[in-house]
Amino acid sequence: MPITVTVKGKKYESDGHYHAEEIMLASVSSTANLVVEMNGWPCTGERYHDCHKRLLTASSGRTITVTITDDHAGYAANHGRKFGQTGTITYANGAATYG
Repeated sequence: MPITVTVKGKKYESDGHYHAEEIMLASVSSTANLVVEMNGWPCTGERYHDCHKRLLTASSGRTITVTITDDHAGYAANHGRKFGQTGTITYANGAATYG
């Protein structure tokens, strides 16, 4: 089961080429603040993808609040968390704050 991203009830999933975060960012307003729910932590430097970096870049001039409800892909450790831990990341103006 791939990581899914939900924004305002709309679910985004990997299409086998792009990760769910990439598809979501290409589909929503590039200026509006976002509240996002994910079933896994954003990847960090996985082969050709770095969704954490994409979210940092996309947060320029706005806030993207991501609630992680599960550690589906096991990326929690890449964010300084224990395996299986959930949490929140607030991306704002190119910086990430963990809650």
